[in-house]
Amino acid sequence: MAARQHSLQAVSFSPDAIKALKAHAWPGNVRELKNLCERLTILCGFQREPLGVENLPLNIRGGQRAAPAAPAAATPLNLEQTERDLILQALEQTRGNRTRAAKLLGISRYTLLYRMKKHAGTEATCLPA
Repeated sequence: MAARQHSLQAVSFSPDAIKALKAHAWPGNVRELKNLCERLTILCGFQREPLGVENLPLNIRGGQRAAPAAPAAATPLNLEQTERDLILQALEQTRGNRTRAAKLLGISRYTLLYRMKKHAGTEATCLPA
């Protein structure tokens, strides 16, 4: 349902993730499960492979952090570039619909337009003005 609503690909779960989901107590009942599935669809709907335990929130994993696959070289994150990338991904997923892209990002349309304008003048950006 969330995939159709947001025009995204439906997510699937690995056997380990399903086991963790079944083991969770679900104090919020069906609403909590529905909200989790919608959130995972929005955040991970671009992935082709099934979602693993590492994609689940800590409380559902039993409070255990997922072990990193391999120690990665410390690469500094660029907040501006990350913001531009997220905006571009949202616009791509919504086929350029700015209202839906803002909703997908959890921000207002005005905020999206402000941030697009902010990044439009920066070097190496593909954001439309």
